[in-house]
Amino acid sequence: MKTIKYIEFLFCLTLLPLLVSCANFLDVNPKAEVLNKDLFETDEGVEDALYGVYTTYRANEIYGKYISVLYPEAMSQNFSAKGGGGLDYLAHADFENGTARSLCNATWKKSYQAIGYVNNIIQNLEEISPTKFRHYNLYKGEALALRAMLHFDLLRLFAVDFNSSDMEGWNKAIPYVTRYAYDITPFYTVGEVYNKVIKDLKDAEVCLEEDRQLVQAERTNIGSEFTDCRVLHMNLYAAQALLARVYWMKQDLDSAAIYAKKVIDSQKFPLMTSSDFVQFEKGVLNMKETIFGLYAPIYASNCYTIFGKTGSSDALTLDAEFERLYVDTQGPTPEGSDLRLSAWFGSTLEVSPACVKMINSMFDSGSSSSQYSGDSYLGVSLIRIPEMYYIMAEALLDKDPAQAMAYFDKVIESRGMVKFADRIEGKITADDIYIERQKEYYGEGQQWFNMKRLKKDIQITESNILDGRVDRNYKMLIPNDEDLRENYE
Repeated sequence: MKTIKYIEFLFCLTLLPLLVSCANFLDVNPKAEVLNKDLFETDEGVEDALYGVYTTYRANEIYGKYISVLYPEAMSQNFSAKGGGGLDYLAHADFENGTARSLCNATWKKSYQAIGYVNNIIQNLEEISPTKFRHYNLYKGEALALRAMLHFDLLRLFAVDFNSSDMEGWNKAIPYVTRYAYDITPFYTVGEVYNKVIKDLKDAEVCLEEDRQLVQAERTNIGSEFTDCRVLHMNLYAAQALLARVYWMKQDLDSAAIYAKKVIDSQKFPLMTSSDFVQFEKGVLNMKETIFGLYAPIYASNCYTIFGKTGSSDALTLDAEFERLYVDTQGPTPEGSDLRLSAWFGSTLEVSPACVKMINSMFDSGSSSSQYSGDSYLGVSLIRIPEMYYIMAEALLDKDPAQAMAYFDKVIESRGMVKFADRIEGKITADDIYIERQKEYYGEGQQWFNMKRLKKDIQITESNILDGRVDRNYKMLIPNDEDLRENYE
């Protein structure tokens, strides 16, 4: 497997903290100005700055652990959090608890630090002629979409839902930071943040047009240039898929369908087949279905700690009822016909049953990430193609039920099940789509956001059920200390 440039990227890791993140900004600003001048003189410098951003995005506090899996999987009750360390309080929506607050603070702080890095790139590019760099539009498009993605996830975690009736919460969502400067960015309304996210993604879509040629349906891991293996970059189709997700979360399904269809119609991201599941590689980016992911050995290692070990404060225990989700009574056998059940669940050295879909055997056997030599990349898939089919099914459910079922059945059939078109009922419902989403993204941190969008009750125990209509049950707390934000803008 080729060496990924931003894995070994010690130069940018060493220098990026000079750009933002020091409590006394004035002490480091002159150094930052020199660094900016050096970095943005060459293509390689800009690429190094972007690789540094990807490295920061894979930090534990962001997509290396907290946002991608730990918080939402615990809060959705797909797993039980019993290790302490604040996670158990988050799982009960007790966001006021001090240890839970410290987790929220860590993600808030690190995320705005990362956004500062992105803004530094965007600002410098905007001051340079597009003709200066060979891939100027790709650089700018990736940065704009990366900025939008992280703001969007902060919005989903820390603000009320778009359709909330809590006007006080709606009117004070999160800051949308677009400048690397001394200014303190104000809080915007939920609607304003959505508009800014959508604008950045649409601008990115224009910039990333070159990806129509660069992204190939037949992907390999060969090459070390910036334009190689574009699923490791925020590419054109990732920006379109994010637009679909943003509109879906907003419940603008017509707009969501426009962008989901673009990604599907590109034919760049085929669904897995039954043979793919037989040879399923755990803990790596899927070279068919991944639209965008981060190369992140730390994520693969974290998933082993979270799902495969006992005694850790991050450990999540699989819901005892998980298996019932995957029983397909319409299949050739009453149980187990859903290929995801055997491919994604099993046992590890310490835990049985366990969610093993992100646990690579290398970590199970105690090896280090430097010894990995598989055919794909250890890391986190942040957007996969099945989501686009689910969005199309939901958007067309009332308008064109037959077409909705056709999109839905593409995923159903690829997972080894009998298509809904061939079942006795011969139709799909909103509940079918909801359940399939949960099954597909079990362990990947997506269920909680869908529950929030639909205002689903959160069942902690048989007798402890949190009302999904109460906004505070779906809103992590923004840090009280404004300095956490000030220092990263």
